[in-house]
Amino acid sequence: MSRVRLSILSILSFVKGREGFTPFGGDVEEIIRKISNAPYESFSFSLEGVDITCDVDYSGYFQATGVGILWPEDDQEHRFSFSFSMQKI
Repeated sequence: MSRVRLSILSILSFVKGREGFTPFGGDVEEIIRKISNAPYESFSFSLEGVDITCDVDYSGYFQATGVGILWPEDDQEHRFSFSFSMQKI
């Protein structure tokens, strides 16, 4: 499973899976679109009492436009860092 899908599944499970919340609603589609359309960009937002943060940093790669993958650049050192967290507020 991809990092993007795992992030979306984590958000839906942790935020929307609590008692009294429904996993479906207007904000769910926006979350999925926001994360899916920019898979290698950092994001941070609050949703239903939860702070959600994703930090992505890389070098030595270029993002293939419209494909959603990173390609290694020749003769470059390759580095990729990904940190994802959720915290109730």
